[in-house]
Amino acid sequence: MQLKLTWRWVVLACFMSTISRASNAPGPYVGSATDTDPKYEATCKNGDQVLKVLFSSKSGEASEDDMTVLIKSQRGDVQLSVEPTWYHKAGINSAFRSLCDVIPGFAVGKNRLLLFLTPDGRPGYNNLTLVLFDTEKNQVLDVKERIDSLKMIDPPWNVYTVRLSKGNIEVRLIYEDLKGTGNDGPYNAIEEWKVITVQNNKIKTYWKSSL
Repeated sequence: MQLKLTWRWVVLACFMSTISRASNAPGPYVGSATDTDPKYEATCKNGDQVLKVLFSSKSGEASEDDMTVLIKSQRGDVQLSVEPTWYHKAGINSAFRSLCDVIPGFAVGKNRLLLFLTPDGRPGYNNLTLVLFDTEKNQVLDVKERIDSLKMIDPPWNVYTVRLSKGNIEVRLIYEDLKGTGNDGPYNAIEEWKVITVQNNKIKTYWKSSL
């Protein structure tokens, strides 16, 4: 779901000089609201397994939507088959521990890592892409791109509210966009819990309200 976000860039300009290190922001990453790094990496640790997730813009400009994603480990490099775009850093607000810094990453079974990628959604809200990775075999098991949009209100913008319920990961995403309110601000973006499950090495998602 892609929503208009004309207010986003106005507020962003006001905060740019003051939130380069937002100390009270939740999640593993506390960073800049501008988030324009053309190249950066996330480190994920699961027991004695360590891997790097590298994001790199071919042009050297993140806003050119040409970032690619590479996973590096002792077992070799794996290029992710995801769309080239601007991928943002993100944090979490959760009692459920992320295994990665800079981006969210969660254990979803033995040697299974679920990565949250955040592709840019301008002129609307940014989106959530899910990647299921086998850390033992060093291979991608499944990818679900842009499953829904992340509500972004205050810097550092990309913060996922996540919880663990009945063995599943649940994340707050935009369920509905209210119409006819006379404004295009964040109050129109109604959130709901999106349930994420892994079955037979495949990612499945559904709205909690659909149960």
